[in-house]
Amino acid sequence: MQQRDPFAQIWLSTLKKHLRDYPKVTRAALIQVPKQPLFFQVLFVSGAIGTSHDDSMCTIARVDPVGFARSAKRVIFRTPDDYRYVAHMGWAVARVLAVYRNGALFGCKYF
Repeated sequence: MQQRDPFAQIWLSTLKKHLRDYPKVTRAALIQVPKQPLFFQVLFVSGAIGTSHDDSMCTIARVDPVGFARSAKRVIFRTPDDYRYVAHMGWAVARVLAVYRNGALFGCKYF
């Protein structure tokens, strides 16, 4: 059973900021993950935004998925609390990283 997300308001605020700052890529990315948890929507959109503005990220995401995951892990999981949040929600770290990379690959193809 899905846990109630204690950070739902933060994720909504983040998506609103992305819509304001990067409307085209955010709208396109959100269409890809409409039924995902808010955190996963933020991850997917953030990955798409990152690669739509940085070609080197596209290359890494395509050519070196392990290196991309290692870099993404340092950004997404900065503190032990980040790991605890993901565990509390019942998600695997690998799933979180996969959603972010899928967003990045979407950004590479779309933009």
